[in-house]
Amino acid sequence: MRFRVNILMGIIIVSFMGMFYYQLINTYKETDFFQFHKLASLASYVFTAVIELPVQDEYLLKLKHLIRPKERKTIFLNGNLLELAERKVGSEILTEYYRVPKEFVHHHKNVLKIRFQYQKPPEIELWIRNYISSELSGNMYLLLANSNLIRNRPEPILNSLVFVLILFLLWEGIYCFWRNLFGIESILFQFISFLPSLLILGSAFSLPIIITPYGVSFSLLMSQSFLYSIVIFGVIFIQIILGGTVGFKKKAFYFRKEKRIKKERLLYGQLPSWTIKIINKIIEWLNARELSDKCILLFMVLLVFCAFFLMVRLTPLAEQLANFAYLFLAISIIIKFFKFAKGGR
Repeated sequence: MRFRVNILMGIIIVSFMGMFYYQLINTYKETDFFQFHKLASLASYVFTAVIELPVQDEYLLKLKHLIRPKERKTIFLNGNLLELAERKVGSEILTEYYRVPKEFVHHHKNVLKIRFQYQKPPEIELWIRNYISSELSGNMYLLLANSNLIRNRPEPILNSLVFVLILFLLWEGIYCFWRNLFGIESILFQFISFLPSLLILGSAFSLPIIITPYGVSFSLLMSQSFLYSIVIFGVIFIQIILGGTVGFKKKAFYFRKEKRIKKERLLYGQLPSWTIKIINKIIEWLNARELSDKCILLFMVLLVFCAFFLMVRLTPLAEQLANFAYLFLAISIIIKFFKFAKGGR
């Protein structure tokens, strides 16, 4: 009965996380995001610029200048009046945001005209881009809700299936090791491990429904490597913390030791005997190895994972794992070098 409850809970939680992941994953390259920036001095009350926009899409126009008490302005793109979405008034600087509908945009050449009345600032700073903002060093983008980047986004089905499969195996993997040792505590252990990542994904998914920055609706996209880092690696990190500190029966994460009459052996639930022998052999081999050899082994394992992630087109994540792999390789070389130098003396 507990096994069925565990599978049911795993399917429900992993399905929700997979749905959030599918909606949030960013399948675009950095070159797909466009931004035009210009700082211009005003010699007259009318500012005119010809702007090359790569595609006919929805854009956000941002305008900054010094505050003038009697200043009034109207902004036109290709003869169409742009409506003000939001205004932010600082102590000296005025910042305004205008939504540019895709119907107003021409392919390539577009004429922008800003007409000031009564008073004009000495200079203006202008941005036009096909996204609202970029956060977390480019790992998260806020896109306009009607943007072509949202409507024509490639379906990330394969990446989402891999994500769900890894999460489900992680969920069931814990249960296989803990179910007969600690019963319901293993299910609670899993739920606590997955809960923070589930809340993060759910909050990011519902964020566009709650707020409207700059007076425009938006959609949120995140990079694959960032989502994997905060979700899968986050789950594993919490599991290690719980297994190591709370420890259920004061022992390690995936197994515990129990003293018998003459010897100490590892218990792994109801795993087959040949599996237990293999795991024991691996642990004995690792215990006999030096730290530098363990770093080299970890380097090789990470490279295997890099190859797997490249196969499923998770290139950013593979690049990050490759960086960690070569870090461990460098650590092992340094350790061996110091041992060699010490032995030479």
